[in-house]
Amino acid sequence: MEKNAILVVDDEKNIRLTLSQTLEPIGIPVQTAVNGEEALQKLAEGQFGLVFLDLKMPGMDGMDVLRRIKDDWPAVRVIIITAYGTIESAVEAMKLGAVDFVQKPFSPSDIRDLATLVLEQKPLDKDTVADYQALIELSKRHITDKNFTAARGSISQAIASDPGRPEAYNLLGQLLEIKGDWMAAQKLYRAAFNIESERVVIQTEHDSKDVKARKPLRYLLCDLSGRFEPESEGEECVRSTTQCLDRAVEGSPGIIVVRFGPMLIQQRDALVKLCVALKGNTQTRNSPLLALLHEKHRGLIENLKRAGVDFVKFFAETRLTSSLMIQMIDGLSTDDRVERQLTMLCPYLHYDALDASREMTVCGAYLDRMVLGGKWLHEVCETENHLSCKYFLNPRLKS
Repeated sequence: MEKNAILVVDDEKNIRLTLSQTLEPIGIPVQTAVNGEEALQKLAEGQFGLVFLDLKMPGMDGMDVLRRIKDDWPAVRVIIITAYGTIESAVEAMKLGAVDFVQKPFSPSDIRDLATLVLEQKPLDKDTVADYQALIELSKRHITDKNFTAARGSISQAIASDPGRPEAYNLLGQLLEIKGDWMAAQKLYRAAFNIESERVVIQTEHDSKDVKARKPLRYLLCDLSGRFEPESEGEECVRSTTQCLDRAVEGSPGIIVVRFGPMLIQQRDALVKLCVALKGNTQTRNSPLLALLHEKHRGLIENLKRAGVDFVKFFAETRLTSSLMIQMIDGLSTDDRVERQLTMLCPYLHYDALDASREMTVCGAYLDRMVLGGKWLHEVCETENHLSCKYFLNPRLKS
């Protein structure tokens, strides 16, 4: 058996066949096993660099197989095959030494990319294991640069170096959220929170300090981009919706800020759901809620109003600093109330339906942007007579 061969362990024949055919193009021999016992026998007889391991199998289950692999063949890397809804088990497996997981159903490209990535990773040495935080920072940079394959690789290395710390699981959740897998992302965020909670309990028992003794937060910012860095005590930024809800409950912030930057629709919807949750929770509903938008979007503002958001501000810049955040919070007025922001927008124009590629004439209601003229304008505007529209004639008219 050639070194770095791949072993696929799954009791479902179609999964074994699919993975074998999918992995053939990368030029590495692939063998299969129908159960845990056969897998251990093949591992004892040959050299494997990677194992795709199903957790749910009759007889010896995947967790037991994983423990044996880590005890007897610690250099062999394991990727967990998990069904939808069993992310928690995959996280537990990563704590035991699995380097990553893949969800059913999966695409051939995802499998090949992940296998190649894991096999090309160098074994962790003492310096790498000790440099967990450097791997986390590298992962963040990859995510910011939209180099998601590299990000997944460095996150996997971080988990392998210290599976008992939460940051890597949060970043893995961000990657899944970017791909649109909201439910799986939430479970990873929850797993990260549980890991952090366990660490807090241990620390509390060690130094007899209660986590609830923390000072209330001046503000709590949820910024999925991960670019914001707080500068003073009482300021905190989180990079996931679950973290935001948990810290809002725990930290009693003076105000909660949710930033809607350029993002995928799934991410935007997730942040709206976060606002609903914050205003529906008895422990957070009394904290003022500010939505920070990078552009005007009538449909989004209407959804934020329904969610119970108190204030809306527009901030188009990419870089948000702590001092700018404080200025915006201190400068909030009745004009920033979400209801007021809606009255300052044209009530007839569907802002989220505008298509810049077909814009022809200027509509004053859209301020400095152009919108479609002629027949196309009727697709995005409900005004019967555009020439006599008071919003068209006076863009700053308020109802």
